[in-house]
Amino acid sequence: WYHQLCRPRGGEVVNSRICLISGLGGSAGVWADVKELLSDCAVSIPDVPWASTASAWKYDPEITERFCRSQLADCDVLVAHSFAAVSVFNLLTGPNRPPPPAHVVLLSMFYASRAEHFDWSHFDRHRAAFPGVMADGLRAESQGRANPALLDRMAEVVVDAVGPLGWLRFYEAYHATWQGSPRALVNRLTLIHGDADLSADPADSRALHAQVPGSILHIFKGGHFPMVDTPEAVALAIRSALPLPLP
Repeated sequence: WYHQLCRPRGGEVVNSRICLISGLGGSAGVWADVKELLSDCAVSIPDVPWASTASAWKYDPEITERFCRSQLADCDVLVAHSFAAVSVFNLLTGPNRPPPPAHVVLLSMFYASRAEHFDWSHFDRHRAAFPGVMADGLRAESQGRANPALLDRMAEVVVDAVGPLGWLRFYEAYHATWQGSPRALVNRLTLIHGDADLSADPADSRALHAQVPGSILHIFKGGHFPMVDTPEAVALAIRSALPLPLP
């Protein structure tokens, strides 16, 4: 990490460290525009253990928890997308939760307040949506520069690389969200969701927002990748979450 001056809500100057964590099969490229808009901050984008080329995390769930835990020590604002958002939430609201950072920003969050949320139709719907989400991620990262047919083929490769076990790890994490204690994030949580997200239902973020006093909810135009669809709005929301300087 390094320290730089970063200007939050009202133009105040503070030393702020921001960590941006990509979702399942994702890469740092989806954060490019947001990182540029936050160039006056100390921004880190770690390599995630659930990248499309990785496999160890599928067989050892503790790898995911250890990674999320390791990102907390040196950041003021932790920003996580999709599967990463779910994994961070489960860690920070679970029975052995560590102290949270100053603020947590969760993009495209999957959340259920009760176990009955999960039935066969729910399982089938999310399983069927998975290839499309991977394709959307590749399109987002390419910013329209890649051949559509090539992107579809690349999405197939990513889906095969993640595999059924990787997808099941995601679904297990999603299922675990109803067991957490959301109030552990009182006054520390911002939720960001695309209004046309076909993978993570915006209703999930609305439901979690209702469970956490002092939380902030932003519903922006776009799909599962708000940091690509509306980078300026996402960067502003992150900037608004930065801790204020001491008087």
